[in-house]
Amino acid sequence: MIDKILNCNIKAIFIVLCMFFLFSLLSASFITFPIATREVSDISVGDINHDGLNEIVVGFLNANIYPQPLIYILQNDGIGNYTILDTLVVVGHVTSSTLSDLNNDGYPDLYFPVTYNDGNNSFLSEFRVYLNQGGYFDHDNYTEYNVPSFIPCGYYKELKWNNDDFTDFLFYYNGNFNLFINDTNGHFIEEDNSHSCSMSYAKPIITNMNNDFSDEFIFHTQNSELKMYQYPNLNEPYLTIQDPDYLNNYKYLSAFDLDHDGDIDIICIIKDFFYNNVIRLFENSGNGVFEIHDLPLYYNFQSFNVLLKDINFDENPEIIYNAVIFPLQGFQLGEPYALLVYPPPVGNIYSPYYDYIDLDNDGDLDYILAAYSYDARTFLYTRFNNGDGTFSDNHPLIISDVITKPFNMNLTNYPNPFNPSTTISFELDINSQVSLYIYNIKGQCVRNITNDQLSAGKHQLIWDGKDNNNHNLSTGIYFCKLTTKKGTFTKKMMLTK
Repeated sequence: MIDKILNCNIKAIFIVLCMFFLFSLLSASFITFPIATREVSDISVGDINHDGLNEIVVGFLNANIYPQPLIYILQNDGIGNYTILDTLVVVGHVTSSTLSDLNNDGYPDLYFPVTYNDGNNSFLSEFRVYLNQGGYFDHDNYTEYNVPSFIPCGYYKELKWNNDDFTDFLFYYNGNFNLFINDTNGHFIEEDNSHSCSMSYAKPIITNMNNDFSDEFIFHTQNSELKMYQYPNLNEPYLTIQDPDYLNNYKYLSAFDLDHDGDIDIICIIKDFFYNNVIRLFENSGNGVFEIHDLPLYYNFQSFNVLLKDINFDENPEIIYNAVIFPLQGFQLGEPYALLVYPPPVGNIYSPYYDYIDLDNDGDLDYILAAYSYDARTFLYTRFNNGDGTFSDNHPLIISDVITKPFNMNLTNYPNPFNPSTTISFELDINSQVSLYIYNIKGQCVRNITNDQLSAGKHQLIWDGKDNNNHNLSTGIYFCKLTTKKGTFTKKMMLTK
């Protein structure tokens, strides 16, 4: 008994020392964002412009009511360096900005929830979707969906619900949930009625238990049950698994085929009656029968930002708490180990967000950390996976103060004022889809100059002062709107007679 206690304590001391060692051996580069210090909410990756390299989307939280750039899209150069490709200005509180192909056109789309103050001290929630326009996002071309009033910002999961291989959304919170169904064009239709389930605060599992074309979702309930819902029935769970100990404090849920038998097993992290962390595994024996395995976890998580990933490609998942790895081998827990993946000293960091995702598009999972420090620096840091679960230290994410300034396109027109025509000039630093439209002072589009793929370099286009019907326009102020992969830019022009 004493040996067992000593062994537990040695493991705990080992992990604590590893964490202390990590913070004391910090030697890689970090970058600061050209915005006011605020909390990083999430990170997502995808090849937005089909150049074979994954871009990074970084979302920031914001409690203010005035517009600020809260979504940053970082361009990948293929060797670990990034520049700011675009920013989206949003009013309100943004969480969970995500890239995923919603209309199955091969380009990842961008979506995120927003909560904002309506000016009367009432908070409203909406869900915003930007469909990829063939390599870039048009700032003015997005769809807003009213989120059910019972759901705060950020409580949603992606799933494929109705057998059509298109991404749908599950919104959930505080005993209620509802689905938004994809119409196959990247637009969404809300289910008529919300549904009830006495769910706990653990996030639901999205999985595919029976390997068909429709996902299932599983809630942990306040009655200490796991309830699984299967297409098409949202009113009653397809399967209910009762926790024999009636423990309500489930903190983390996930799913993985742990024993490689073709059945999806369920992984939970709970606190037992003595408030010790325990990994509870539900082994799927088929036909709705689950056998429980409890594995003591000799580590006190300060938060439950826990991941389940296979970072070394051995077909066994690892439970990851920041840089401490707890390998699962079937229904047994291997020896924990730590990764030296932390950034350089930046003072005390606050609200770190980390993940293991494929940054360089080579098929393995890389490490990325985003946080801000008490000395007013928001930073982003990466380590690249060598393919075997070890991480290189020679690929820091570097964005200097110079290259983080968005490219301004040098949009001009000459002469200005003009009569009858003017030459519009701009410069591209990369190949890009380009649209150039003319708007009147009422905001009406009066002329389409171009909508084409253009090469990097300087370009000149002539506007003859006419509308799309070849009619001469009247004297007045007009706006040239240029949209590229780098964003949208405008120039005021004066047409005289």
